[in-house]
Amino acid sequence: MINMHPRSIFILQEFLKTKSVINGNYLSKFANVSSRTIRADIKMLNVFIREHGAVIQSYRGNGYQLEILDDHSFYSFIQTYHQKNIGNHSDVPIDHKGRVLYILRKLLGSPDYIKLEDLAEEIYVSKSTVNNLIKDVKKLLGKYKLILEKRPNYGVCVKGDEFNIRSCMSEYYFNRDIHTPLMQNVQFMLNLFKSFEIEMVKEIMLRSLKEKGMDLSDQEFENLLVHILISIERIRSGSVIKEINIDTKYIEHSKEYQISCKILSELEKAFSIHFPYVESIYITIHLMGTKVASYLAFEPSKEETVDHMIQEILQSIFEEMNIDLQHDEELKLNMAEHLYVALNRIKYGLNVRNPIIQDIKTQYPLAFEAGLIAAKVISSKIKKEIEEGETGYLAIHLGASIERQKKNREQKRCLIVCATGKGSAQLLKYKLIEHFGGSLDIVDVASYYNLKDFVLEDQIDFIISTVTIDNDISVPVIKVNTILGKDDVSNIRKKLFQQHSGDISNHVKSELVFLQQQMNSREEVIRFLSRKIVDLQLGDDAFCASVLEREVCSSTAFGNLVAIPHPIKNMSQETFIAFCTLTKPIDWGGTPVQLVCLFSVKQNNKSDLQYLYDFLYNILDNKSTVDKIIGCTSQKEFNKLIEAK
Repeated sequence: MINMHPRSIFILQEFLKTKSVINGNYLSKFANVSSRTIRADIKMLNVFIREHGAVIQSYRGNGYQLEILDDHSFYSFIQTYHQKNIGNHSDVPIDHKGRVLYILRKLLGSPDYIKLEDLAEEIYVSKSTVNNLIKDVKKLLGKYKLILEKRPNYGVCVKGDEFNIRSCMSEYYFNRDIHTPLMQNVQFMLNLFKSFEIEMVKEIMLRSLKEKGMDLSDQEFENLLVHILISIERIRSGSVIKEINIDTKYIEHSKEYQISCKILSELEKAFSIHFPYVESIYITIHLMGTKVASYLAFEPSKEETVDHMIQEILQSIFEEMNIDLQHDEELKLNMAEHLYVALNRIKYGLNVRNPIIQDIKTQYPLAFEAGLIAAKVISSKIKKEIEEGETGYLAIHLGASIERQKKNREQKRCLIVCATGKGSAQLLKYKLIEHFGGSLDIVDVASYYNLKDFVLEDQIDFIISTVTIDNDISVPVIKVNTILGKDDVSNIRKKLFQQHSGDISNHVKSELVFLQQQMNSREEVIRFLSRKIVDLQLGDDAFCASVLEREVCSSTAFGNLVAIPHPIKNMSQETFIAFCTLTKPIDWGGTPVQLVCLFSVKQNNKSDLQYLYDFLYNILDNKSTVDKIIGCTSQKEFNKLIEAK
C-alpha cells in the first residue's frame, strides 16, 4: 500500500472532521501551500481513496467535498490505515500545532537529553524553526510548572516534579480520540506496551471496579487507565512519585483507596514491579476525580457549601444573561454531583482533560458563557483558578438545562452510547429531542464497555453512538459527534425517516464593518474596534478593558479562522455585532484568526438572543462562508453575504 504524504493526511483529516464543502483557499492557508498545490494534492488523494469507496468532488466556485460511496469499505480503510498513520504520534506533522505537540511528546517520552538538530531532522524543518516551536513547547510545559533544561552539546530535557510530569503526559503524550474507544486505538501506545499488557491492565481494572460496585463512564475509565499505564512506564524507567503534599488520612479510609490497592496489587504480580505507597495514593486521587465518587466520601459540611454555590451560580446567570435556570431541579442535582468531584480535582491539583472543549465553545457558545459565569463564582469561593476544561464540563450541564427549557418533547426507540458520561449524554439526549421531537423515544444511555449487558432485540429500533461500535449488533448504529452538529442531524434524518429567528440587520451596523484591515495582534484588533464603539457612543472607556478581561478567561477564537470577542459583562448601550476582516491571519491565543465578530449585549438585556448566537454559529461553522467574508472588499458584497445567513 502506498503511503500518503503528511499534507494529504492533513487534508483527509479536514474532510473527515467537516463532512461539508471546504474552500480550497482555506486548505491552502492552513497547509501553508498554494491553491495549485492543494489541487494537485486532492488529485493524488483521489487516486488513493477511490479504491476504498470514496472520492473528493470538486464544485466550481465553492470548493471540495468528501463523498463516501461505500461506507463499509471506506470506514474499514479508516480503521486500518487512517488510525494507524494519523493516530500514531510518530508521524511527521505539517502544521505549527502538530509540530509543537510532536516535540512535546518526544521530550516527555525521553529520560535523556535530545538535540534540537535531531528534532529538526525528524520533522523536516530548520533548526531556527525548531527554536520557534520550542517557545510554545515551553508555554505548555509551564502550565504544569515544568521547565526545559538546556545542556550544551547534549540538548534539552524536561525537568520538574514527577506528579506534574505525569499530569502533562496524561494531557499531551497520548493521542486520544474521544470518538474511538482506547482499546480500538492502541497503535500509538505499542511503543510502550505490548497489546496483551494493555488488555491485562484493562481486565484487572474492570474486575476490581465491578467487585467494589463502582461504575465509570468510558472516558473516566480510559483516563484512569492512562494514568495507571503512565505509572507502570515511569516506574519501569526508574521514575517514581516520592511525595504528595496532601493529608492522606482521609484518602486511606476511602472506598477508592481500597480499589486502587486491589488494582495495584494485581499489577505488581503481572508486571513484576513494586508500587510504593505514594503511588497508591496517586492512583486513588485520580479515581476520586471521577463523577462516581460517593457523596459519603465528603465532609457533611460540603453538601451545604455546594448547594449555596449552585444557588449563587444560577442567580448570577439570571442576572447577567437573563436565562432563568433556578427552578431546574435536575440541573441542581447534576451540578451538585459534578461539583463534589470537581472540587476534589481542584483540591488535589489534578488536571482535567476535556476532549470536546472546542466543540462546546463552538456549538454551544451560550452555554459556555454560562459556564464561565459559573467558574467565576466557584473561583471566588475557593480562591483558585478554574481551568477551561472544567468550565466546559460546567457548560455541558448548563447547556442541557437550556435545551430542556427550549423543548421537552415518542416514536422511534433508540439507545444512546456515549463515552463522556451523564452530562454529555443528557446534552446529546435533549439536542436529539429538540430536532426530532415526538418521533424519538430515548430508552436508555449505555457506555461502550457495558453495551453487552443490554438486551437489544424488541427493545430499541436503533443506536445513536458517539464511538465506533465494531461488535455484532442486531440493530442499526448511527455514529454522531458528542456535540451534535448539523451534519449529524441530517444524517439521522436521512437514515430514519424552526429555529427562533429575529431581525439580524438591527444589530449589524455599517459603521462597525471594517474590511481588509492590516493588524498584527488580537489586542490591536480589540483596541481598534473598542475605539470605534466608544466613538459611536455605544460603550464607554471601560469597554476595551472588559473585552480583554474576557479573553484572559478563555480565548474566543473558535477555529475556522473566526474569533467572537465580547465584554465579560453586558455594558453597551445596545446589542450589536462589529465585524473586522484581516488581510492575513493573526495569532489569537494560539489559533489563527482572520475574521473577528465583536458581539456585545446591552445592559439590563431582557430579550432572548438565541437567534443571534445561532446566526454567529452559522457563520463560523461554514468554512466557505468564512472564506467569502474574508475575501469581501466592499460593504455591498459583505451585506449580501450576511443577509444570506
